Amino acid sequence: MRRSSVYNAVQNSRIEIILGVIRNLLDDIANLIESSSTLRLVNTLNVRREIFRDFRYLSSRTDHEGIEFLTISMPILGKWYDKLLVHDDGELAVGFKPYFHYKEGTLQFSCPLFCRMLAYVLNDPDGSVPEQARVIRAYRSLFYLVYKLERPLSEDQLRVALDKWKENEEELDLLDFPSYFSSDAIQLRELILELIGHDLDTFVRIRPRHGPGAVAGGEDSMGKWETIDHIPSLHRVYPRYETYFGLRSGGRVSPSMCGEILSVVKRSKRKEAISRLLFVPKDSRGPRTISCEPKELMFIQQGVSRNLMRLLEVNSHGRINFVDQSINGRLALTSSENGEFATIDLQDASDRVTTRLVDLIFPEGSLKYLHALRSHSTLLPDGTLYEGHRKYAPMGSALCFPIESACFWALAVLSGVKAGLTCADAKASTYVYGDDIIIRPQVFSHLCETFISFGLKVNTDKSYVEGPFRESCGVDAWKGENVTPFKIKKDISRRSLDGNLATAVCEYSSSCYALNYRMTGGYLLDLANSNYPGILVHWDRLGGLSVIDPLSELDLSKHRWGYDRRLCHLWVMGWVLSTPKIPCRLEGLSRLLYNLYGYWEEHDPSQVADSRTAKIRKRKILVE
Repeated sequence: MRRSSVYNAVQNSRIEIILGVIRNLLDDIANLIESSSTLRLVNTLNVRREIFRDFRYLSSRTDHEGIEFLTISMPILGKWYDKLLVHDDGELAVGFKPYFHYKEGTLQFSCPLFCRMLAYVLNDPDGSVPEQARVIRAYRSLFYLVYKLERPLSEDQLRVALDKWKENEEELDLLDFPSYFSSDAIQLRELILELIGHDLDTFVRIRPRHGPGAVAGGEDSMGKWETIDHIPSLHRVYPRYETYFGLRSGGRVSPSMCGEILSVVKRSKRKEAISRLLFVPKDSRGPRTISCEPKELMFIQQGVSRNLMRLLEVNSHGRINFVDQSINGRLALTSSENGEFATIDLQDASDRVTTRLVDLIFPEGSLKYLHALRSHSTLLPDGTLYEGHRKYAPMGSALCFPIESACFWALAVLSGVKAGLTCADAKASTYVYGDDIIIRPQVFSHLCETFISFGLKVNTDKSYVEGPFRESCGVDAWKGENVTPFKIKKDISRRSLDGNLATAVCEYSSSCYALNYRMTGGYLLDLANSNYPGILVHWDRLGGLSVIDPLSELDLSKHRWGYDRRLCHLWVMGWVLSTPKIPCRLEGLSRLLYNLYGYWEEHDPSQVADSRTAKIRKRKILVE
């Protein structure tokens, strides 16, 4: 009973804070509308009274329905308005009372009564696009504020996600692909060959390393280096002695090194390439599916993946990207105004790139290495072993991103050729970043047909071909203006605002100030200050826990400060999040491998960070 009361208290605290953010965000919306010079239609309403009524309605429904109203029902309303942005008039949003606006007896528009001011803004014939876009962005921030809030996964969500995973596998098993000698398959192989070439050094001359993510065995960052188990399907192609220890046949080994190698080999076990299925929070709809690969596979995958990504970026002339997603974002912005490109999103993208597709379109010489680098079975959360899954490299594999990007780009280019573009133009006008694809609008229908024939699905709800709205790589664009909503992902609670959460709150506050949501930014700043008094506020980024406000100067009268003569710098006392270091426990050959391949370029390899003991303390921060 006591545990339940504590849980309810935390829940109430969380909702109280989120409602505080919403209340201030609504005030910011009112300020945007009242300060506009062209939005005349919405000013026929009493703006402040509308804001008060909307907040009262939202608070009432939150009291009755809980946080689910904010994480589920509000995004439904947001998606209804998103359809309105692309001129897709349909039925009114489910669960909200309708409102009908008449003028001289003629129906002008209909919308939900809740937040009807947004409909007035959208239907204002005199409204300027920049002012409309600012209000649209603010309202979309309201609708999607906690859409991706990190929350514990329920049993129902886990069960639904597992059933969906199994259904997807069964569907993949029934796919009917084009034949190996079909014209589509031949053209795709030529395109992939242009990307990765005939040289197999991409798969052979690698610098492997263990990644930062979870692995099937559950080992921590140092535990990954302690043992090297034997996986026959992997080590037939990538021999253990050569890949891990740098030994070649006939090479000489010192007696001490030989003893170390033998001790590592004796601790190893023989096992199969079995991944572990894991569900992690994604958004209010349910979890994201992650495949945790065996650490031995991930070790080699990391090396091959870096080679492939570098090769794909160069040979596609920057049309395939893995680091810079701003290219797709800029194209989404310009295309929302001139309609030059369409933005495409895929459904279950990484889970539908099958081994059959890879066998069909990748060069024959590379298949030996590609097959060795994938797991063949999956251990499900309920403990059952699913043998022979059809996916090639699901999310969680280091090869997921490069393999799917190469497949999507080749298929999109082929679709462009089918649509009548020259091969050169199709290559030059196809951009891929993960499952975010940008193509010419006339290619869309051909792309849908081509992708379906190779087992992929286009997410038509999030693909934008016509109209003034585009979405790609985290940028939502409307008529050339950025309308990407502000979102809160971390579960901020006044009772548990540790250093990491305080850092997140400061980032959220900075984002609000950048968007000119000054009431919301101030509320979040006060929340951080209530836990750590004296948060630094400045127009430029400072070290430690600080908030960026373009309109503020650092007020030294509120902080302890001084001048460092040795460094010739002004300093001010502020909060700094520090992660203590602990000694590396690895010894012998495991330590040698860690020093040779590990992520230690910027720090002493004898010390490793212990994130579980992160602390926040007052420290001197240098100020420019």
